[in-house]
Amino acid sequence: MLLRLSLSRRMTTQSTRLASTDMAHGLLAVQQRLADAARLAGAPPPRLVAVSKTKPPRTVKAAYDAGQRDFGENYVDELVGKWPHLPEDTRWRFVGKLALDQVETLVRECPALVCVETVDTRELADRLQAATESAGPRAAPLGIFIQVKTSKTNANASFYEGGSGVSAEAAPDLAAHVASACPGLKLQGLMTMRAPSDMSCFPKFKGAGEESQP
Repeated sequence: MLLRLSLSRRMTTQSTRLASTDMAHGLLAVQQRLADAARLAGAPPPRLVAVSKTKPPRTVKAAYDAGQRDFGENYVDELVGKWPHLPEDTRWRFVGKLALDQVETLVRECPALVCVETVDTRELADRLQAATESAGPRAAPLGIFIQVKTSKTNANASFYEGGSGVSAEAAPDLAAHVASACPGLKLQGLMTMRAPSDMSCFPKFKGAGEESQP
């Protein structure tokens, strides 16, 4: 579940307080919905990641002040410029398409990065591994998710047909490669973005997850 924040960059002190209050109420409502769904499913509540791309630091800080800690960014330069303005316990996650030539910059310039959620090739995993080695010791391995492509068609065909994601069949091999060749990375799970109304993705995604277990 991703929470998209949408506040104006130009705000008076009063409107900032109102926006912060609205955000706190909105976060509470989303968290309650997640908790209710998890309870019905007999599962623990999922992690809520607020996607903060294009939002200024003050907007992200308002979400932080409302209790949000995990934020997702799509662009390397934006994340590198934004993370120093937030408290140290903010958990930053890269959720966009990561170009190979930007890997070293991302890892080196954002020590607060806890996870890259869009790994879909061995080459990208290897680049991340090399970047963690050159960046020096980390408190914990860099988390990653393997992005699996589970939908074939959608109105946004450029994304679902030719976009990111390893096939469900190839995901276990990529997971095995990370486990055996990338000690600086920790595989935390799989990720997918299905096409709207495509319910066929769930069995494929479930199967890929089961096959990718160590």
